[in-house]
Amino acid sequence: MSKPVVLVLNRYYLPGFKAGGPITSLRNLFNLLGSEFNFKLITFDRDLGDNKPYKGIQTGSWYEIEKINVYYIKKNFLSIFRIASVTSSTRYDVLYLNGFFSFETTLFPLFLSKLMCKDRSNIIIAPRGVFSPAALSLKSKKKHLALAFCKMFRLHKGIIWQASSEFEERDIRRVIGQSAEVHVAVDLPGSSTVSTADYLGGSGILNIVFVARVAPIKNLEFVLQTLAFCKENISFKIYGPIEDREYWKHCEKLIIVMPDNISVKYCGIVPPLEVQGVLAQNDLMFLPTKGENFGHVIAESLCAGTPVLISDTTPWKSFPTDVGMVLPLDSQLEYAKHIDQLAGYSTDQMAMVRKSVLSFANAMLQNSEDKKANRFLFNFALQRRSRIVNGN
Repeated sequence: MSKPVVLVLNRYYLPGFKAGGPITSLRNLFNLLGSEFNFKLITFDRDLGDNKPYKGIQTGSWYEIEKINVYYIKKNFLSIFRIASVTSSTRYDVLYLNGFFSFETTLFPLFLSKLMCKDRSNIIIAPRGVFSPAALSLKSKKKHLALAFCKMFRLHKGIIWQASSEFEERDIRRVIGQSAEVHVAVDLPGSSTVSTADYLGGSGILNIVFVARVAPIKNLEFVLQTLAFCKENISFKIYGPIEDREYWKHCEKLIIVMPDNISVKYCGIVPPLEVQGVLAQNDLMFLPTKGENFGHVIAESLCAGTPVLISDTTPWKSFPTDVGMVLPLDSQLEYAKHIDQLAGYSTDQMAMVRKSVLSFANAMLQNSEDKKANRFLFNFALQRRSRIVNGN
């Protein structure tokens, strides 16, 4: 019996990585459910912010990437029509749209399905956190215009929404409407690829790392302001694409006036397969983000054995002692206090922390409920589609 075909639309995918979490979410989903569903992905031929296409990739052809089929579309003013053409010519059982405010890969396909009076019972949208208050506040005029367009043409009616947490479910219902068909299916974490041998600590300096896009929502400014309050010796490394140049210039001004006990270095972009290795070489991953629908780098840090310090604006609301700390964004001095406390740990104490983190991560990776929820999401769309086709 052939596997159900799930046609996936997302602006970016491998070998790209600058778009961050959504690529990781999809890759983990494909790896864990690829034996049950035949995933086919349509995406652009270049990474976020790039003017040139990927090397060795030709548009207009299907490629096998890690056991799924990927079709690369040339990014230009004709992209929407090419995406529409490939989507209509590809047989699928479920259409899985990622993000919401992408005109090419979400809004236009929804509009076409409405215009052509197609059944929409098998369409799933994963907003990927774009309905959080923090995310909506960025470029808000364009986003509210897109929402108005969506509601004017009732593009949101009859489809299924995927929320990665109960918090995102509330965001979806607040923006789309309380009657929306929403299913909570947590983003799936990847596997651990490092060991405690990858840790290079014990230098007498607390090594802190930030791995995220340099953009206001990731809140690097808050990190730098917090570190300025710290009394202990700290080495802080920043990894990630500079998405907002003006924001980065502001952060650079904060770096210039940093106290002598804090060293800061921007290390560029780290490829996805090397992220855990980078995290494993540090004592703490600091991400006071303004909003995340999941936060894959948090999961990857735990899998690397590196404790986390994060804000309370993600689905990760608490951790066992030594595994991580969750604080509100109005408690900047508390963040600094926690960092100084961790900086005072001995090498043996830090080794015990890493064991606790890895133990927590292993338990997380063995959680089969999250996988069941994702499987149910696609099966629900299949069953709903089947009932409509059969007139039930």
